This record gives sequence, structure tokens and C-alpha cells, in this order.
Amino acid sequence: MNVFQTLYLTHFSTPKEERLLYRFVKKTKPRIILECGIQRGVRMMNLLRLVGTYGKTESEEGPLYVCTDPFEGRTEEDGPGLSLRKTHKLLSQTGVRHRCIPASVEMGITQISRSIKDIDLAILATPHFDWLATKGALLAVALREDAAVFTKFPGQELKRVRLPEFRRMIDTAVESDRKRRKAA
Repeated sequence: MNVFQTLYLTHFSTPKEERLLYRFVKKTKPRIILECGIQRGVRMMNLLRLVGTYGKTESEEGPLYVCTDPFEGRTEEDGPGLSLRKTHKLLSQTGVRHRCIPASVEMGITQISRSIKDIDLAILATPHFDWLATKGALLAVALREDAAVFTKFPGQELKRVRLPEFRRMIDTAVESDRKRRKAA
């Protein structure tokens, strides 16, 4: 990726709210990136273009990109998206180490929390966040203490959430879920 492409992504790309994410990646060079909900893969490919610019060094492996998505199991609520095969093909072209987990967010986070630790960047862009009450704590454990979390709730823009705030969101979701179950 040349300077002009990087400049475009970080300052002029659309949707506008993703520019903050691209600037964050360019500045911090995360080693492990998790994305829950890749939809059509545009953000994924833009991210990996930036990630590819800092790639491998002789002393360590390059960055790892991990995504979880329903792929072919998408429902109408999930919206349009890529097939697993198409995603692998696109990811293979980037040269970035990657791992795709074809599963619901709940199942994907369970698998990720068992096998991957020290996630530097988590991008959570799913059509619903009911999984936060049951699986949010698992995800929080897999994140580094200085990790960045970007969330895109339905009807809202992508925004950065600091880890303490993300943990409070999990606590709130757990409490709401507990009250809902108690009332039922």
C-alpha cells in the first residue's frame, strides 16, 4: 500500500467513522486483530491492506487476523455477507496470517477465548449484542490490558470503547440478562 492509499483510507474513505479505526491501526500496528461480523468484507480488506504494510520481521511472525462470522449460515437479520470460501480466497491474497471461524458470534468467541490470548484490537460489528451477557467475559479475558475495542451497535456508527468501558458494558449486559431471567 502506498502513501496515497494510506492517506485515503485514514482521512477520506467511507464510511467516515471507520477512518478512526484505520488511523488507530496505522499508529499502533496491532499484532492480533479480532473482527466479529465481517459482512461484505470491505472493512476487513482495508484493514489488512494497512496491516500488510508492517508485516513480518526477521525476529517475529507477522500480525494475525482472526474473524468470526456465520458466513453461509447467515440469517436475514445478519444481512448480506461473504461466503467462507470467498473470505479465505480474499484473505490468502493479502499475505497476512489469518484464521476464520465459521460460527455465530457466541460460538466463535468461545473458540477464540480457548485458543487466542493477547488480542490487541477487537472489532465487534454484529447485528445484535445479546451474546455480550453470556460470552463478553470470555472475550474480555482474551484481550490485552491495553487492547482497543471498536463496537458498531445496530443503528450506530463504529466507535472506540476503552477496555474498562467495555467491561462495564459486559457487567450491564449480565445484570440486564439476570433481571430479565428473574422476571420470567
